[in-house]
Amino acid sequence: LSRLSGLRAFVPDYRLAPEHPFPAAIEDARVAWDQLIALGYRSDEIILGGDSAGGGLALALLAQLCAAGQPPRALFAFSPWTDLTLSGASMTENAESDVLFLAYRAGELRDMIVSAKKASDPAVSPLFARFPECPPIFMQCSQSEILRDDTLRMGKRLRSFGADVTVQVLPGRPHVWQLFDRLLPEAKQALRETGAFIAAVFPAPRSNDN
Repeated sequence: LSRLSGLRAFVPDYRLAPEHPFPAAIEDARVAWDQLIALGYRSDEIILGGDSAGGGLALALLAQLCAAGQPPRALFAFSPWTDLTLSGASMTENAESDVLFLAYRAGELRDMIVSAKKASDPAVSPLFARFPECPPIFMQCSQSEILRDDTLRMGKRLRSFGADVTVQVLPGRPHVWQLFDRLLPEAKQALRETGAFIAAVFPAPRSNDN
């Protein structure tokens, strides 16, 4: 994506569950953002992105930044996990077709991050967050994965705040197929489309000297 868009990538090494449950990840994401600002980047020079749980984390950070009046330039997410209450219909509808994110393990994985009682906290489930002054959003998911409805409902939620949202729902792809670049032609195409979105919202890349 960095090569396709011509932009630098900053990939933070944030704390992970189960050793570091909620709110460790969102705290670290905010520290990473603050560090970029301290380095001299403006908020409108930063594009957030992530996949699966990382996509949900990026959206949770976005909600914080929108509330603070400091939104990034844009955000992209691949199959983001946005609802840790596990209430999406695709959790059951696609339980047999999703071979990478197994439905029967979703609750187990959620419990490593946060208790069921706190799963609706917007900082862990951005589906329930508010997004005032939201920037453009680009999301991709598979029609056959259990997080399909996490993506679709997230798109609807973001649009309710006036955001310009593009959601691509592709048939027959595995969860976060974008990671299989060089193995699946569909992955390369997905990355090219994401790179085109980034280039469209940020047409003037910073110099590498900055």
